[in-house]
Amino acid sequence: MLLSLATPIVVVGLQSTFSQSFYQDGRLNSLLLVGLANAASLLVLSRLRRLPTVRLETIFPAIYLLFLSLGVVVLLLTRASYSLSMMLPSALIFGVSLMFVLLRVHRRHMRVGLFDHELKDLVAPHASVTKLHHPKDIVDAPIDLVVARFAQPNVASSMVMQRAMMLSDVPMIGLADFLEASEGMVQPDRIPSLNQVAFDQRLAYQFVKRIFDLVLAMLMLPAALLLAGPIALAIKQTSPGPVLFRQARMGWRGKTFVIFKFRTMRTDHEGQGFTISKDEERITSVGKFLRKTRLDEIPQLINIIKGEMSWIGPRPESLELAKWYCRDVPLFRIRHLVRPGISGWAQVNQGYAAGVEDVTVKVRYDLYYIKHLSLWLDITILLKTIIVVLSGRGSR
Repeated sequence: MLLSLATPIVVVGLQSTFSQSFYQDGRLNSLLLVGLANAASLLVLSRLRRLPTVRLETIFPAIYLLFLSLGVVVLLLTRASYSLSMMLPSALIFGVSLMFVLLRVHRRHMRVGLFDHELKDLVAPHASVTKLHHPKDIVDAPIDLVVARFAQPNVASSMVMQRAMMLSDVPMIGLADFLEASEGMVQPDRIPSLNQVAFDQRLAYQFVKRIFDLVLAMLMLPAALLLAGPIALAIKQTSPGPVLFRQARMGWRGKTFVIFKFRTMRTDHEGQGFTISKDEERITSVGKFLRKTRLDEIPQLINIIKGEMSWIGPRPESLELAKWYCRDVPLFRIRHLVRPGISGWAQVNQGYAAGVEDVTVKVRYDLYYIKHLSLWLDITILLKTIIVVLSGRGSR
């Protein structure tokens, strides 16, 4: 936080050496804008760093540019003066400095001490694991976290473990909790209980998210209408058939709704409503572009406004697929406890899922999202979605 405020001050000091008109020409406004953008970015990063599979150095540019853009919009709407010569250097210095720090932190893996009589080794992303054979090893080993699971828990071993942790001041976490936090999905043998996904206690979250869905949908509507014309024309010119693709999907609380998308396939190869192959020959040339850029999802603004979908949530499956998965994939029905979304936790971490095995993994991601519902997790998914769209990953 101090860095966020210090960066503009350093720039101010440099400029004051050569100029006596700091309080003129909008320089003070520019200083406040960059300082607030810096502070807001650090606040968001401090919350998002606790979430699994999140690399701060990849989402920081999007966060920082977002807050800077919001500040510029406020200045333009209020017609306040500003100075690019003040704004750009301070923003650049802070951005480059924080990126350097984030990259250094990312290269340093967490040192994990594994205390488990059954597990010989532990593979965890961004972590170096040291095998501990006795609780006393915690005191001497250079570790940041203890991951423990006793084969046969007893009072004596627990007391020795607690005493060693008190002496070393190293926190401990259970193996299943560690795997869930590092992988970002619920473990197969640890399904969340109903009280862990109790939505009555999250009414405020649901209300705020619904307002956010509506506001963002209305803000996106003008741009969507501008794009709809050229997209519809391109679809009509490349293949005969309707512009919109309509399909019955299983949504919130298991209710059926009709989803809207721009048609990306030829109408003479519709299939049975679902496919297993990632290489779809029936996708048109325009359809490939629409899918890669996610522009085919634009009509789902209608579903969001109607309350059938959200921006963020488990991706809804076709009715045929949903019935199949409800029968063959354990706990698939739990996904319907929340509104389906245009993008979700499984989409940004796993990508396209084909077949029962892939869908089983996807359900574990979705259960993690349902178990840990929060606006911060939604923001993370939104930022990761932007990165996925720009990179073209996960499309088919």
